[in-house]
Parts: sequence; structure tokens; C-alpha cells
Amino acid sequence: MHGDMTGWFEARTKYQRALYRLFCLQDRKAPGLPGPALVMITGAHKPSQSAFSEAFYRSVRALGEEYLRSDPRSVA
Repeated sequence: MHGDMTGWFEARTKYQRALYRLFCLQDRKAPGLPGPALVMITGAHKPSQSAFSEAFYRSVRALGEEYLRSDPRSVA
């Protein structure tokens, strides 16, 4: 991703007229793991040919910051 979402990863798929997204971060300090972990932070869907609002992206970044601040982290 780019802009304010630099460093985020997005998995996407389309089904019929809806777009589905998973927003993920790479956690390089995940406890108990031998290396970095790709962590799914949240998911969302939207109609095709539409855009998420900046407020939505802010909420995604806030969830990511909350996850990275947590100690211990929730890793399954």
C-alpha cells in the first residue's frame, strides 16, 4: 500500500459486485515465533467501484497501533 498506509499489506478478492479486504501488518517482534509474523488486523468489504473513506483508513491504522503497543501481543 502507499501514502499513509505504507507498511501495511492488503489481501483482496472480489465476489459478484463486492470487494473484500484484509488489512495486515508484519510483526517483526512477535513473541514466541522464530521470525516475523504477518498479522491480520481487520477486514472489510465495499461495493465494487467505490473507495474506503480516510476515516476508515484512520481506524485501521489505529487498530494496528493498538496491536503493536500491546504486551503481550495476541498471537494465535
